[in-house]
Amino acid sequence: MRKARDEEKLANARLNAELKQTAQERDQAHAELDQLHVDQGRLSEDNEELQKELASKNVECAQARDLLESTKSQLTVAQSKVEALSTDLNSSREAEANADQRAQVAESKLKAIQDDYDTSNNKQSAEIKRLRREVDDLSRKNAHIEEELRRELTTQLGEVRMLFVGNVSSLA
Repeated sequence: MRKARDEEKLANARLNAELKQTAQERDQAHAELDQLHVDQGRLSEDNEELQKELASKNVECAQARDLLESTKSQLTVAQSKVEALSTDLNSSREAEANADQRAQVAESKLKAIQDDYDTSNNKQSAEIKRLRREVDDLSRKNAHIEEELRRELTTQLGEVRMLFVGNVSSLA
């Protein structure tokens, strides 16, 4: 009977040791899970910051497009004015001796306006391309970060599950 009690004490001691180890492993898994939550929060903050940057770049791109449209409208108005001047010059050519000089002045203005438009259009096109590249780069960075986070969380969740399943199996 004493032997049975000794065996029961030994079995209880082993069971207590296993329970203690399982509790430690569970606490460690909880700590790792808590760290994953902290990491996920940090990545969410990073993602939010990238989203803000992307929104800002989208606003800049929209502003650049608006400026381009405004410049195009101004050019259309300027071209219409130049055409009106050309028509006036052609009709007054017979009446005025210096009509040829006026036409040259109007053409010079048109050339200056066209040059200004071309310069502005080239700058705006380059800026729009640059902004689009930045938007594309930010989108790729954001997708990459999200994919890395998914992979890391999936891997760590699998490890936690394996630990939990192993602990439950050892208790059974």
